[in-house]
Amino acid sequence: MSAISHLLLYCQIIIVFSNLLPDDVFETIIIALDSRMSCFYQTLKDTHNVSIVVEPATEVKLGLRLTSPSGGFSKWKEGNSTSPLVMKHEAKENGDYELCITAPIPATVLLHIFAYDVKVRLEDRKRIARGSDMAESMAEKVVVLKDKMNEIEMSVVRRNKIYHRDEQMQHKNSVFIMVYVVLFCVAAAITSPIQVVVVRRMFHCTPGRV
Repeated sequence: MSAISHLLLYCQIIIVFSNLLPDDVFETIIIALDSRMSCFYQTLKDTHNVSIVVEPATEVKLGLRLTSPSGGFSKWKEGNSTSPLVMKHEAKENGDYELCITAPIPATVLLHIFAYDVKVRLEDRKRIARGSDMAESMAEKVVVLKDKMNEIEMSVVRRNKIYHRDEQMQHKNSVFIMVYVVLFCVAAAITSPIQVVVVRRMFHCTPGRV
């Protein structure tokens, strides 16, 4: 078996293992085969799709048989000596399925069994899609909220500028009024005595001229 085949197989196993659901079955077993048939059992459901991979440690031609609990289904598959032996099956019965592996010589193999419910997988994908749509909707709402916050912030800044401008104008007006009042008072204080003197002189009579 080539290094690339090993790498691809292990990548697939990692992907499968990282996406397991509660109803899934995932088994990895190391088996030492003799020159005879070696059999064991795996419990499956009638809703399971099954993938079986037999990976030999050395180059050896393997055979694999899968039999249903009632014996109504039995399938043989033979592989070559350069790649893993792969069998796929849609289970139709609940119970213990028999898996038998044959080898012409003693060999060590790595057996991978992955069984999953198609309907459950589809529902999980729909749930993920709904979650993705919800996350996208939330992201859009966050963007809208951020824009609204920016508008509010800019409005507050504008109002503060207008307020400070009005405050400065009021301060200037108050200073102008204060200066005006002071000047008016000073002018009144200066002109009042002059007016008194002028008025007195207007009504002043010289005794010699009468």
